[in-house]
Amino acid sequence: MLVLAAMASCGVFAAVPSEGWHPLAVLASLLPLQLAALLWAFSQVPTAAVARPPAGLKPPASAEWPPAGGSAGG
Repeated sequence: MLVLAAMASCGVFAAVPSEGWHPLAVLASLLPLQLAALLWAFSQVPTAAVARPPAGLKPPASAEWPPAGGSAGG
């Protein structure tokens, strides 16, 4: 997938006119490679690696805002 996207990016970049490089044309030529890299990266992350708290677990008391007994304004 990454190889095909790299080939597509090179093909689009080669189609940029030789009079001068337009910044948006360069960014557009890199778009297929960037999207393929994102898809590849997200497909490599296993879903079990995401840490999820057990059901019914409350956050620690230090996560409450404003703190008990104090004012939020300081």
